[in-house]
Amino acid sequence: MSLELALNLVLAGLLVAVIVYAMRLHKRLGAWREGKAELDRAATQFAKAAERAEAAVAELKMASEASGRLLEDQTRTALALKDDLEMLVARAAPAADQLLDRLQARPAAAPIAVAVPEPRAQMPSAPTSLGAAAARVPLRAAAVTVAAAPERTQERSPVRSMAEQELLRAIADRRKATTPVATQAGARGA
Repeated sequence: MSLELALNLVLAGLLVAVIVYAMRLHKRLGAWREGKAELDRAATQFAKAAERAEAAVAELKMASEASGRLLEDQTRTALALKDDLEMLVARAAPAADQLLDRLQARPAAAPIAVAVPEPRAQMPSAPTSLGAAAARVPLRAAAVTVAAAPERTQERSPVRSMAEQELLRAIADRRKATTPVATQAGARGA
């Protein structure tokens, strides 16, 4: 064998090795290109999702600010109503005690007409004061049996506040609960 033939065979072997290596490299580069295309698609989708998330966060921020303002307004209104109710309760408790003491000490008198609020299907929106709420409630006349001295009825004003009406109704309900059934039937017939 000549030297030239041996060199040609070595060169041919090296060329075959280079061709095999080139084919493997080509496959790997193809897979890398496919992976890169998928990565580009995933990056694009991620960018779109990030934009949608930013828009959703902005909308949520605006909605939370609006609901925060609404809640703050409602809280202010509720605190004002709470103060009004606390004042009314503080004023009504001693008056109710005095009235109950008088009712228990005196015999029952004739029924007195009292304005009672109509039941309402839907509550009005939050009023700014208790007086505004009372002005929106329609009234109807109802007979309530209350023990009162005749001279006291002449002194009373025909217009009663909502607190007085509620107090009289509560007293009448309490009296009905403590009065025997026969007496209640007689009071209704009168």
